[in-house]
Amino acid sequence: MQRYIVDNKELKLDESDKRHIINVMRMKENECFQIVFDKKLYTCLIESISKKDLVYKIIDEKDIYKEKDIKVIIASSIIKEQKMDFMLQKATELGVDEIIPIVSERTVVKVNDKSDNKINR
Repeated sequence: MQRYIVDNKELKLDESDKRHIINVMRMKENECFQIVFDKKLYTCLIESISKKDLVYKIIDEKDIYKEKDIKVIIASSIIKEQKMDFMLQKATELGVDEIIPIVSERTVVKVNDKSDNKINR
């Protein structure tokens, strides 16, 4: 089921999300999708759909914030910038609780002093 993130209390989709539902996913009336807002998951049913707009109603609401049974921590050596960004992105998407950057003897990226931008990143 498709999931869309919104940043407003009215749970209104932006134009790009509407276009994605209508043109890319080619959803029809009576199909469902999900909206995420403020740690809640709303299941929506499409009531009517046209070429540029859709009308939907919320049929279910769930609290998606749950305490995990275990805490996941990743301790990773500092790697080159783009690869580090990718690793951080994927670890965050997977729900890692904590990421600890480590400087070891064989770390390729060298951190010189506390004013270095690498530390701030």
